[in-house]
Amino acid sequence: LLDLNRTGITDTGIKSLADSSKMSSLRRLNISNNDIGDKGIVAIAESEHLSGLTHLNIPRLKFGEKGVSALIESTTLNSIRYLNIGNTELKVATLNALQKRFPKAVVKKPYH
Repeated sequence: LLDLNRTGITDTGIKSLADSSKMSSLRRLNISNNDIGDKGIVAIAESEHLSGLTHLNIPRLKFGEKGVSALIESTTLNSIRYLNIGNTELKVATLNALQKRFPKAVVKKPYH
């Protein structure tokens, strides 16, 4: 578990983390309550080093449709069993596509 809740990490920090081969054994990542937007979520979605993630906790961030689209289209995040997006505002079609991509994994717990 890497818990970065309320640490002030930004898109740049997440990109550095996602680019690091040292993250290849990481299974659980909590980056909630930070200044992370679409760029950070895209970095996670495209990272081959984060392909082993089973739990991704991303509520209370600043990402939107672009970040979620990257998660949906990710070819590396195939092990996700828990994906907390909190109360992120999404179009119904986008939320449905996310739930289809990660069956039984997507949860909306805004206070987690």
